[in-house]
Amino acid sequence: MIGEIFRIVWNYIRKRRTRSLLTIIGILIGISAVVTLIALGQGLTNAVDYQFSKLGSNRITISPAGSTGMPMSKTTAQLTEKDADTVKKVSGVEFAMGLYVSSKPVSFGNEVKQIPIGGMDVNVETLKYAGQTGLYEIEKGRNFKPGDKYKIVIGSKVATDAFSRRIKVGDMLTINNTQFQVIGIQKSGGTGIMDIIIRMPKDALRELDGKTDQVSMINAIVKEGADIVKTSDRIEEALRNERNEKKGEESFTVQTTRSLINSFLSIIAVIQGLLVGIAGISLLVGAVGIMNTMYTSVLERTRDIGVMKSIGAKNHDILLIFIIEAGLLGLIGGAIGVLFGAIASTLISAVASYYLKADILRISISPFLIFGPLLFSFVIGALSGLFPAVQASKMKPVDSLRYE
Repeated sequence: MIGEIFRIVWNYIRKRRTRSLLTIIGILIGISAVVTLIALGQGLTNAVDYQFSKLGSNRITISPAGSTGMPMSKTTAQLTEKDADTVKKVSGVEFAMGLYVSSKPVSFGNEVKQIPIGGMDVNVETLKYAGQTGLYEIEKGRNFKPGDKYKIVIGSKVATDAFSRRIKVGDMLTINNTQFQVIGIQKSGGTGIMDIIIRMPKDALRELDGKTDQVSMINAIVKEGADIVKTSDRIEEALRNERNEKKGEESFTVQTTRSLINSFLSIIAVIQGLLVGIAGISLLVGAVGIMNTMYTSVLERTRDIGVMKSIGAKNHDILLIFIIEAGLLGLIGGAIGVLFGAIASTLISAVASYYLKADILRISISPFLIFGPLLFSFVIGALSGLFPAVQASKMKPVDSLRYE
């Protein structure tokens, strides 16, 4: 019986090709938009997760309250080398280093650009642990070594995009009337700040700024086997005591790598939800289109309904025919929409990677992203055809056969 119903439904869809196509397009647009946005949102989530995963799961970041540690952050709170020394002594901390970030006019040739500059210690211990983060990989040239001072490592985008002429290893840049030699070009980090920053020894940057004790952030590495949450709590307590601050009134923030990831991902999820919600409006339009098509179909096939009932078809048989037809229209639109959405998101990802020279969107089409929309499109189609189907099933055979 079900097979016969599907044959009847499919024959009618084929007979009314133009109308069926227009109805399918309504669902197709909505599903393809939703799939594209979800895939891109998931791709961005994967990219952010990947970038932060390079920090490792045993990292803790301490920054001034209200600051991200970047030079454009507006905050009056400050951290010092004394705070970094306090963090180093906390139980569970293997190593801690203070990073100093500023922003300076950088000259290359006849051009001057304002570029963020990060200063770090270049002693053996700091270089060892910095190398473990995966954030300081060099594409060309070399990284810092102990004793370097007026040497710099530049981000990949600084090398290619900051000035009209590409910067190469060995070139000289002038910062605050002091010349620095480029010894290395940073490997692209995709969405990372490391692409657009210049790194130099902390002493050299402080010499330019005239600040001898301030740090922009402190990165701590937790010992293997130590509880990162408890270590984070101990760091907060130690800094409160050292800075004479009360709990809840700290002028600093302590975040684990996972909490940083979750903060970014929650923002991405909200944005993605809003975009998918907007795209979902087109699904509503598609559902109304299916309902309109099914009401028209009921009117056109009134005599057919009368004939089927007169030869023994039950109300539930008629109901099932129209519900399956509406669901099938939704399913076809959903299947094409999933295909278009997957192609669109992959193309956008490829274009972004080509022009930005980085994996800013790490697209992955999961089985859920394929079968979820398919099921949803069938259900929304079937529900849209429910009221017309009920109307058709309640028709009386005599009245149906008299319908002109």
